[in-house]
Amino acid sequence: MRLQYTYIITFIVGILTAMPSEASIKLRMASFDVMNMEEGDAYMPWTSRSTDICIKLHKLQADIIGLQDVDSLQLSDIAQGLPEYSVADEKVASGFTHQHTNPLLYNSKVLKLVDRGTFYIADTPDVPAKSWNSNHVSSIFWSIFQHIKTGESFMVANTQWDSIDDNYRQDASMLIKIQLSKMTNKTPIVMMGNFAKTSEDIFYNALRSRVFLLKDSWTNAKKVIGTSTVNNLKAPEEDTNTIIDFIFTTPEFTTRKMTIISTKSGEHFLSDHNIIVADMIM
Repeated sequence: MRLQYTYIITFIVGILTAMPSEASIKLRMASFDVMNMEEGDAYMPWTSRSTDICIKLHKLQADIIGLQDVDSLQLSDIAQGLPEYSVADEKVASGFTHQHTNPLLYNSKVLKLVDRGTFYIADTPDVPAKSWNSNHVSSIFWSIFQHIKTGESFMVANTQWDSIDDNYRQDASMLIKIQLSKMTNKTPIVMMGNFAKTSEDIFYNALRSRVFLLKDSWTNAKKVIGTSTVNNLKAPEEDTNTIIDFIFTTPEFTTRKMTIISTKSGEHFLSDHNIIVADMIM
């Protein structure tokens, strides 16, 4: 009889071990290149895009939304249109005004903002500058969040690249890995944004190298819906079959599903990019 009890206990322990941990944190992350007013107004005035953008972002019910290529006026309108979110934005360096920014919207009922900051994709990461033949000053905006229910913390970094120069993209990738590795003390990291090139580009393997390993959610997701993160402002957007918007994570995250949400509204697109959504657990 005692032997039977031993088998039963072993069997139950095996089942419990195989089951997903209830402590796992479910997170929905979204990334969206909004298309700034200077570029976008030539296609469609911001006043004609803003309301529908807020509607689409609200429907996502994401825990965190990373926006790229958005200026201060656009961010203000989006924040007003999404009152359920709080905004984590860049601390502007003294004497330097950010024309465009990469803010993070977060659900403050689920997450608490612990810290935030910016480093620059340049030879001088603490000082705004252009390096490696870049066209503009590019930055990484990061925030550390604490999951209110569990107390677990993680970092989210958000960026937009515009340079297609190989030297820039190689050096930028290595700089990012070095900077992030310095900042984290075993803190899980999510990095999202518009990287302007596909996975065939030099930056991709550099980011995914073993030194400070970053995983690509597109290739690690159990399910992927959609084929293109850009639409060229014309239908059918899926024909471009191009992914240049990515969500990278450290190994602590498991991505269950990646989804591309079309930004077409009526006869027009709200941006030249679609929205990407990652459902993941930590």
